[in-house]
Amino acid sequence: MRKIQLVNADIHTGKDNFSELIATEFDLRIISLGDLIRTEYKAESETGLKIKEYIDKGVLLPIEFVNTILENQILRDTKDLLMVNYPKTQEQFVGFKSLFNHLEIQLDKIWHLRLINLSYVAQKEFMKLGTMYTAKYEITTDTLLEKIKLNQENTHKLIELWKVDYGIETIDVDYEHTNDMRSYFMEKIKSA
Repeated sequence: MRKIQLVNADIHTGKDNFSELIATEFDLRIISLGDLIRTEYKAESETGLKIKEYIDKGVLLPIEFVNTILENQILRDTKDLLMVNYPKTQEQFVGFKSLFNHLEIQLDKIWHLRLINLSYVAQKEFMKLGTMYTAKYEITTDTLLEKIKLNQENTHKLIELWKVDYGIETIDVDYEHTNDMRSYFMEKIKSA
């Protein structure tokens, strides 16, 4: 039976680097829904045109439609999988779980990258944006911090729901006190 692992990450945690390390360590194929949607959209395929319709209407893609996109991708090969930053809601998780049950894929592990030292990260992100951009869009370190906190709150609500039925491997991401995140991530992956 094929297996799938999920990476559910707070923003600014380095999920792409972490996902690449996990995929290499466990020989998994990474699936990023965002990448799949962008590829279909740019290709102007039948699926891409439907995506455009939903975007033009300003609505979320229906879960059944997303599952069809994912199923087409999953069936392309037989490797075990790593799903990155999807699902984002409990409703999406129920639909996603239904899909991998239908495809006889076992949920193996959920990785949660939890950002700590939020104020430090907000300050660093503010400096990266530059004065002209932050002034033009009225961005402050406080508005960035609120965005990070809101994202984290939503992510953590899902983790709390999921940990009832699944093993969650939480990794604290501390950019203020960790210089080499790649080595830090590898250490955490190997000890999990």
